Amino acid sequence: MCSSSSRNLDTGKAESPVWLMKCPVVVAKSWNSHNPSDPHPLSKVVLSLDPLRADDPSSLEFKMEMAGSSGSANLPKSYSLNMF
Repeated sequence: MCSSSSRNLDTGKAESPVWLMKCPVVVAKSWNSHNPSDPHPLSKVVLSLDPLRADDPSSLEFKMEMAGSSGSANLPKSYSLNMF
């Protein structure tokens, strides 16, 4: 979940990798209004790779696609992600 407040995240005992992301304020507000008991996903990250340029790191493209109608009709459904 995105938040404007700063928090520490301990990944020392994590069994799998964790991705952290800085998200737009409108997305954070939408996610914060989501009922935690709702089992439906909020979004998904899609990785695209050009198979003809598989060795070229610039051929990787990451997008975040918002699931359903996450709170606001004005919320974009897809975001391009910069990975670093």
